[in-house]
Amino acid sequence: MLLSCCTASEHKRFLTTKPHSTMQLLALRVVFFLLASCLSYSTAAELLVLNTDTPNIDIFPEGSRLFVATQAPETAPSSATEFLATLNKAPIINRLGGKYWLYAKIQNSTDIRHWVFDPHNSIIDRIDAYVYQGGVTQQLRTGHLYPQDFALHYGREIELLPGEEAEVLIYFESRYYSSLPSFEITPATTFRHKVLTDNTWILGCIGAILVLSIYNLFLGIWTNDRNYIYYALYLVFSILGWSATFNLWAQWFEWYSLKLILIPFFPAIAFNILYFIHFLELPKSSQLLTRISYSLVAICAVITCIYPWMSPGSYFMLLSMVTAVWLVLGLVVGIYRLRQGYRPAVFFVAAFTVVFVAVNLSILPNLGFKEIIANADLGTLIAQTIDMLLLALALAHRIRVLRDERESALQLAVDSEQRASVQEKTSNSILTEANAKLQQALDIAEDESTKKNNFLRTVSHELRTPLHSIVSSAEEWDESSSDADKRELIQYISDGAARLAAQVDNLVLLSETDSNELVAGSYTFELQPILERLSANMKTLLARKNVELVVSVKNLPKGFYGDAYLLEHLLRTNLENACKYTEKGTVHFDIEWLIDEHFLQIQFADTGCGMSESQLERVFDDFSQLSAGLDRQSEGLGLGLTVCKRLCKALNAELDITSTVNVGTTVNIKVPLTAMSEKMKNQSLDNAGRGLVLIVEDNPVDAKVLGRIVHNCGYEAEIAHSGKAAITAVNKKVYSMILMDLQMPGMDGITATTEIRKSGITTPIIAVTANSDMLVRKQCMERGMNGFLVKPVRSADIKRVLEHQ
Repeated sequence: MLLSCCTASEHKRFLTTKPHSTMQLLALRVVFFLLASCLSYSTAAELLVLNTDTPNIDIFPEGSRLFVATQAPETAPSSATEFLATLNKAPIINRLGGKYWLYAKIQNSTDIRHWVFDPHNSIIDRIDAYVYQGGVTQQLRTGHLYPQDFALHYGREIELLPGEEAEVLIYFESRYYSSLPSFEITPATTFRHKVLTDNTWILGCIGAILVLSIYNLFLGIWTNDRNYIYYALYLVFSILGWSATFNLWAQWFEWYSLKLILIPFFPAIAFNILYFIHFLELPKSSQLLTRISYSLVAICAVITCIYPWMSPGSYFMLLSMVTAVWLVLGLVVGIYRLRQGYRPAVFFVAAFTVVFVAVNLSILPNLGFKEIIANADLGTLIAQTIDMLLLALALAHRIRVLRDERESALQLAVDSEQRASVQEKTSNSILTEANAKLQQALDIAEDESTKKNNFLRTVSHELRTPLHSIVSSAEEWDESSSDADKRELIQYISDGAARLAAQVDNLVLLSETDSNELVAGSYTFELQPILERLSANMKTLLARKNVELVVSVKNLPKGFYGDAYLLEHLLRTNLENACKYTEKGTVHFDIEWLIDEHFLQIQFADTGCGMSESQLERVFDDFSQLSAGLDRQSEGLGLGLTVCKRLCKALNAELDITSTVNVGTTVNIKVPLTAMSEKMKNQSLDNAGRGLVLIVEDNPVDAKVLGRIVHNCGYEAEIAHSGKAAITAVNKKVYSMILMDLQMPGMDGITATTEIRKSGITTPIIAVTANSDMLVRKQCMERGMNGFLVKPVRSADIKRVLEHQ
């Protein structure tokens, strides 16, 4: 059927007819204008042909024109072309809602007579279609708010004569458009097959969701697991929304309402978010994502309540935005937890990916792209059903993971119990062995404790005995009138002081060597003065015995590099032992420098009581004496050889002892030393009394005693009571020697020595201190001191340093 009422030749004849009056001319012009308008409309609309290749066609937007409707039609327009002349064209359909007219021309070139007018792909409140063919007008009405001929579809049957043309004029209005609507004309048989297929999918999907919701709701209530409850409520509200979308409520209960479509989707989104917050254990992994998720739940709750105050179009756009945020958030939290190693998130991410892709494909036509999904709502429903199935699999996978973890934990517990059983047996064995070792250790500890107790009693005896000699002799001094008695008392005091000093030195060295960290120093020293001093002390010790001390010195160089303090103590300890345990006979003290071997060969040989083999085995034990108890035959702390062993280790010396009971003992020691390459320069001071010595000592008594000793050696002495006073003194005068105490208030002796050496003064400085620690001795030498004397000092010590510095 052609839209125009006449042919082109008839138009030409009509235009060349002469008018008979002005009114006739005006009427002819109006008619011409109308004909021209109709012609323009008819030529603008492309003819849509129904053929056997493509029996169904979509009359929008191709081959059609869209117009804005001002009001809903009450009756069918008498002429489509005349009616369209009064309308304004519409460029696009407003998704927020509106009224429109759609015009198209079609031609049925098939033998099919029965067709179906099928509006779909969007929710449309009302649709009025008018089909003009052969002078007959077919009028149809359908839409979301009206009863439908086909279940869950807007389709209405129409009749198109084969080989004829027809005009189609469609009025449609809606408060919002869920997507771009499509208007198809489809053969009735084809449409019925489509309805059957679509309804099978729709009812199948909704049925599957319903079964899942009921199962998970009961499961959640039974197990009191919120994951299942939230998941079930998500399914329930999704069923409500999708059922309304496909007109199930209108079909079954004649409930025609947009509220049933839009409102349920917001609670569905909210319960889905609550589901994945707990399913993914989000609060344990990310507080930020948890707060964002709960915020979106609150937004959904608020939007659910504000429907009466918003237009359906605005409400639908709000639903679209919230849906987009929800899908993105679900993907983000799922991928986040999956990357953290949460295995049940695999199906969760897959579920959200399916829905995310389907929703994005369904909205592409709204952005101007070609339609990919033929029925966007059905495609989204199928995708969301798959999503729900995958979420159910995620819950099942979570149960499986938890079961595997429980089984692993159970197996681990079994293995642990087995290992514990094995370990218990092993532990019992170890415990038995440990008890034996503990008992042995207790026995050793008890033995050591006994030794230490005996040692402490010995220390008390050995310290109090010389103290008694000193104190008693000092008290008897005033009671004695003769010079001979006083000389004898002085000798007692001297012997007691020497014995007390030796025992204190042994205790100090024992403590210093107890950590096995004693390191010998390397400084220049002369050995001959040490030997002379030792010989003199030992002769005093042997004065009351019938024992002769024989000293032999061979090839002794002028000086050595080494630790004179440790070497002197090693020699004195062995020499004292030899003299102490010899009651008659001879004590030989032989020293020889082995030039080729660079060893100092030392031998101590006595004719004392000697030792048995069992005594030799424990002679180096700590706190051990060969004779002990109240009836012991010897004196001393029992530390001599213990200290000797440790001193030999520090000096890299070799110690060898041979002994025979009632014959005597021989001790051989080889000490590696470095001899001075040149003869040491004797920097002796002037003995005529011109030397001036500075005594730096904070104790007034010690300072006076040192001053008296220096004066008796023929030198003048000045006293400084602090390190700062010493620095002031050496900057004013030139001294032959400085005797420096170490521990003083304000500035110690080591610091004072450092300052003196910084000023370029090279006066010999001798440390005079009660501290004989190895580190202190080393520090003194490093800071520039020339010698080291340990208190109590004797006149011979002072005289030696005065003569040899």
